[in-house]
Amino acid sequence: IMPTKKRSILYILVLALGLGLATSAGAESRADQVNDIKADQTPAVRLSHWKSSSVAEQNSFLFGFVTMLGLEKEWRQGKELPVKQSLANCWIKGFNGVTIQQMREAIDAYAAAHPEDTERQVVEVLWIGFVQPKLSAQERKDVAAAYKAGQGRKK
Repeated sequence: IMPTKKRSILYILVLALGLGLATSAGAESRADQVNDIKADQTPAVRLSHWKSSSVAEQNSFLFGFVTMLGLEKEWRQGKELPVKQSLANCWIKGFNGVTIQQMREAIDAYAAAHPEDTERQVVEVLWIGFVQPKLSAQERKDVAAAYKAGQGRKK
């Protein structure tokens, strides 16, 4: 059985995502489109998806993303893992002090400045805008090595 604190965090995540989707415009039709997608085979959210989503849906995506990072941090009890095992520490460091609104605005600004880049993943935009600038030289080196070793993004 999962400890109470961790179970509470998981419950909050599920509730928040459910509320976000329930209040989104067109959520019913979008929910019907994704009902058959397996959780471990979820396609990447790209800028083309982002631009066609409501602000509530965008906020739900971002809230879910940062909540999962918080859950990961809580699960590890604050212990950092090496980059080759997890990028969560890099993400947490990158988002330190950043609001959901700032993330959404940065993605919107990137999409407006790069209208041809509709296939770029939203998480890549967040990485480039928030995480990468806060990484040390060693962390960048470790991320690059992990990526080259096949630990990074897979297409």
